[in-house]
Amino acid sequence: MTTSARFTDECYPQQAGPSCGLPSAGRTLLTLLAAVVALTAGAAHAQERTASRPVPDGAAAEHPLQTPIRLARASLKVAETYQDYEASFARREQVGTQTYSSTMKMRFRRKPFSVYLRFLREHDGREVMYVDGRNQNQMLAHDTGFRGLFGTVSLDPTSPTAMAEGRHPITNIGLENMTSGVISRWEAEMKYDDIEVKYYPNAKFGGQPCLVIETSHKVRRRGEEFQMTRFYIDRKTNIGFRLQHFGFPQGGGQAPLLEDYTYSDIRPNVNLTDRAFDPRNPEYDF
Repeated sequence: MTTSARFTDECYPQQAGPSCGLPSAGRTLLTLLAAVVALTAGAAHAQERTASRPVPDGAAAEHPLQTPIRLARASLKVAETYQDYEASFARREQVGTQTYSSTMKMRFRRKPFSVYLRFLREHDGREVMYVDGRNQNQMLAHDTGFRGLFGTVSLDPTSPTAMAEGRHPITNIGLENMTSGVISRWEAEMKYDDIEVKYYPNAKFGGQPCLVIETSHKVRRRGEEFQMTRFYIDRKTNIGFRLQHFGFPQGGGQAPLLEDYTYSDIRPNVNLTDRAFDPRNPEYDF
């Protein structure tokens, strides 16, 4: 097997974004990180020795993706304790040849699945709402400017109009869905033996510490869209808050960023009521 996993103290390039702190509730994260360090250090020392203990017949090395999956599952357990939350949500997606970016204020509730988004900056004033089981499972949306003349419209979340500027429907949004998605991807990629895994335990994001897990393919295969994935975990809360997917580079260039989702200023379990997901709420402009 040519797969490799590397653990490095190199600080991941700092970028503006959410605040992470030192571990408190993230004991599982620290335990797994310690295991990664120990295993990696042990492997390095073993390579330096001229004589090593033979590997028993039938013994199989652990796939490098197993540790990222364990880390992501620990993060998922935290996300599952967030019955609701308010947050800032930023996304950047390449759809066809166009790249769309937006920043939103977000309200989210797990059950029933409920989302409210108010766009800032690029589309200031645009609002979107979706509540599972309400409005015939259609999302409500209204725009600003000329498009705002049409008022509030109901849209199928997977319709071409709703998906015109994004790669995923609103029903896929949220910390839990993001983390579940990267777990599913890594589980599917365990059949490959060319996966490289890097860890950045001293990463900085917005000046605060977090863990970045980076996985990449050395070989492009039919049907594989992403060459590299980066998953960011807040070291204070152990919550996964950012996911990036990069495509395969063309002509020796850099890998293009296809998807980038970041949740910041997360305030969990704030007891959001039905009013927070009611278009008649006077705070909203539906």
